[in-house]
Formats: sequence, C-alpha cells, structure tokens
Amino acid sequence: GHTFLAQLILHRLLRAPPGSSLGQAQVCPLPSPPLLPPPLYGEQGREPASSVCARGDQLRGYIHQVSGFEFTDEGRGSGKLGYVGLHPADSLTFCLPNATAGAASKLRGGQHPAARVLWLGYLRSYAHMGRAQLTCSGACACDAEKIDAHDVKDGVSVTDVRRVALRSRRRRDVRVRSAEACCFVRVSILTETSSAEHKFKVMSLLLGGGDARFIQVFSLRAAFSSLSHN
Repeated sequence: GHTFLAQLILHRLLRAPPGSSLGQAQVCPLPSPPLLPPPLYGEQGREPASSVCARGDQLRGYIHQVSGFEFTDEGRGSGKLGYVGLHPADSLTFCLPNATAGAASKLRGGQHPAARVLWLGYLRSYAHMGRAQLTCSGACACDAEKIDAHDVKDGVSVTDVRRVALRSRRRRDVRVRSAEACCFVRVSILTETSSAEHKFKVMSLLLGGGDARFIQVFSLRAAFSSLSHN
C-alpha cells in the first residue's frame, strides 16, 4: 500500500503542470554548492597565523650557532630530546623566519606590523638547573628575558614555556640583502644560579602571528608536558 501511494506522489510531481506547453517534466536545477571561505591568516593579511612549530629533532632545522650546548635525550628517550648546556656562557642561537620583514611597507599610514609571539619550551626542575638570558638580533628585536629553570618544589620536573614578543625591525635598520633575513634568538647561560649549578635545556619552539598572544601559558605547559611523556 505505502509503495503504491509513493508511486502516485512521484508520478504527480514529475508530470508537467496542467496547461503547460511543456511536454516533459520540468526539472529544477540543483543549487551550486557554497564556495569555501578563504583560509584564515594572522593579522598581517597574508602571513600564516603560525610559522614555526619545532620540538625534539625538529629543533636542528633552526640552529644557527651552538657553543657548549649538546643535543641529547639524556638517556631518557626521544620524548626528552633537547639542547642542553651545563656551564656559564654556553649559548645557543636559533635562526627563525622573518615573515614580517617586508610587511610594514604593505600597511597603510606607515604602520608597523604587530609583534609576533615566540613560545620557548624549556625544562624546569628541582635540581641542577640554572638561569639563562634570551635576546634577539638580526631582523627582529625583543626585550631581554631572564629565565630561571630551577623549581624550588622538591621532585618536580616539567616542561615550562616563556612567552616572548618579537618585533620586526625596519629594513633600513638591518644590514641584510633581502626580507628573508633571520630573526636570531639567542639563549645564553648566566653565571648567577639559585641551585649552585647551571644546566639549561631548550626543548621546543612555537612561533606564531600576533594572534598567538592569546594562547594561554597553562595550555602550552600541559601540551608540551604531555608530548614529553609520550
């Protein structure tokens, strides 16, 4: 019964309307599928919201200069890979892409592109850890950051992060041949320490556009700590 009724309804729908000059069933064209929205970018218009995400062995691709630091997992597995320095004046310099170097000329009114944000992942522990200073040069600038990797809580070792705002230098202020010059980020171990030792370990880099400033420190700590235990 229900099959017969369905056939009657279908027959009625496919017939030409009474009085129509058309001798065949009218077919309504299907609407075109909606166009996909354009990809999401950061505040610079054509700059991707995130340009670097490196952890473990991926850090090697951004190394510019190493003095005293060693790439090692300290015998604890690939999840613990990083660059470890043990003595004052040991230093590590990364070359990060300078995606905003030419962006200032594209902004109206001589405005400068918004600062990008670097999140440096490092080991924070209760023993052996020292202090390091982070500075920037080349095609970018930043405020010098002092990082203390010593955690006073007994028995606690975690991956922590430090947020650093990177400002793109004007091209006339940088002696470079192209807008692809490096943003140099240097980590150097200080003499001062609260643990009587000086170990410092860099474990990850996350570089994003200006909108990366909204990332919560707690979220990154949890994510990096989870990855280091896998």
